[in-house]
Amino acid sequence: MIRFARLGFIFAAALAGTAGAAPLAPSSDADFAGALRGAIGAVQLQAAQVRASINSSDIVDLLRDRDAAVRQASLVNARDHMGDSRVRDVVRDMLRDGNETAGVRREAARTLHWAAHYSEVRDTLVEVARYRGDAAVRAMAFKSLFFASNSDSDVRDRLIDAARYESDPVVRKAALWALFDSTNQSEVVDVLSDVAFGSREDEDVRIEALKSLYSAMNRSEVRGKTYDLARYASDPKALRVAAVLALSAAAGDSGVRDLLEDMARRESDQDLRVAAIKAQSMDVYFFRTYFHLGYRAGPHGPYVSPIVNE
Repeated sequence: MIRFARLGFIFAAALAGTAGAAPLAPSSDADFAGALRGAIGAVQLQAAQVRASINSSDIVDLLRDRDAAVRQASLVNARDHMGDSRVRDVVRDMLRDGNETAGVRREAARTLHWAAHYSEVRDTLVEVARYRGDAAVRAMAFKSLFFASNSDSDVRDRLIDAARYESDPVVRKAALWALFDSTNQSEVVDVLSDVAFGSREDEDVRIEALKSLYSAMNRSEVRGKTYDLARYASDPKALRVAAVLALSAAAGDSGVRDLLEDMARRESDQDLRVAAIKAQSMDVYFFRTYFHLGYRAGPHGPYVSPIVNE
């Protein structure tokens, strides 16, 4: 069995090596952001190489360690071994174990995202998301189904039900979050629109739904309602800011472009004006992060799933 302390030492060395090899000397905010993403990509690549040196038997042993902190940290390494049924079964058991710590169960739910193409994993995530206690664990279980929801109608139906009717706001927002990858489905757009543009909903719930509509801005009805939300001062400011940023996905539309240009020049509220300026920028990293679409850490770095930062 690999000693966990040794793993930590190896990973720390990788971090130190990266930091020493690529000092950041930015000349602007944009340069700094680009250099930072490059450094993050290098660290992630070296971390992946460290993880690749650990075999599935080692992972199973670490996942069964007596120390909850060790089990939780080891779940990150388990992402690369989800093709092994032994690892999957242990992670599923960790998620369903009511005696396990909430932090470990939440990380187990996140890890199962990398195996959500297996039907038994999807079933476990749905079961926990719908019925198993702790709101943070249930929320992560729903979020881990975001990719599966696009191809599995049963999963999508469970997410839609939770997005409409779930009483716990944390879990409900997680279901709304998880629907962002399924906006090619009309029923998903309908439920997200009902929430985002429904004045009786809580502001933070509406913002979550609006963010998940980002990939649906090519639909005229979604674009039009988002335009109205951004434009009219009677709507809550935080919601208007999110709407302005969402319109970046439709900046090719002349009406949207005119609105953003006008707000960038004449809007009296600083936050809205900054949002309008940003919506006209080419900051792909910001938008893919803000709208939880995932991103690449550096030009040649690995793809980072949006679930990683949740």
